Amino acid sequence: MDTLKQKKCLDQSLKRLGRSKVDLLLMHWPGPGYSAMGRSKERIAKEGIQCYYKKGHEDIAALRLESWRAMEDAYLSGKCKAIGISNFSESHLRKLLDWDQLRVRPSVHQTELHPYLQQKGVVELCEKEGILLQAYASLGGQDTKDGHWKALKQPALLDHPAVVKAAKAHSSTSACVLLRWALQKGWAVIPKSSSKTRIAANVAVAFELSSDEMAALDALDLGGMKGRLCWRRDELRDLEFE
Repeated sequence: MDTLKQKKCLDQSLKRLGRSKVDLLLMHWPGPGYSAMGRSKERIAKEGIQCYYKKGHEDIAALRLESWRAMEDAYLSGKCKAIGISNFSESHLRKLLDWDQLRVRPSVHQTELHPYLQQKGVVELCEKEGILLQAYASLGGQDTKDGHWKALKQPALLDHPAVVKAAKAHSSTSACVLLRWALQKGWAVIPKSSSKTRIAANVAVAFELSSDEMAALDALDLGGMKGRLCWRRDELRDLEFE
């Protein structure tokens, strides 16, 4: 998104919210905007995934920096208290931090993190640079179905024996164990539920996982991006956007 459009979008959002500023403004993902939500595999095979890029989004690396510049302007003008990124790879983040025109560093990186997908390179870089990690899909993600777990040759996160064992040991739930694991890593978590009962239950994390329990959950990492559970049917998800 170009600078003027991004500023206009933020101003419209502030107007709708009835606020003069927001706490946090995020760049949702490092890839291009696309022209259709339903994307044909046949067309992609014939024309390439770029056929769905919005016009003007071909040089995505330059567009990312342009978008960040607009976010810096929003921060410096007082329209947001912090700015951050979402779904960046280690490479994307390094290139942003190494940009010779960088004025404001990202405060937050919101990304998919759970025992099957631990993104160790991204985590280590964020910790080194003082960037708060905010984990989404901590409980397994809303896109997953039984067939996906079979493809991974893994049980659903909530049903994994290591998770269930820890839940029983603390008279808690599998969901709370997964949230507690992330919190003990020092990450923020944003679990999603439409159930008032589950929302209330998900804050009951005032217990401590033992070092052995943490190690058992750490051992579930499938390596690289193999454990990714979100956007699993999206042809764009595995592109590098360099």
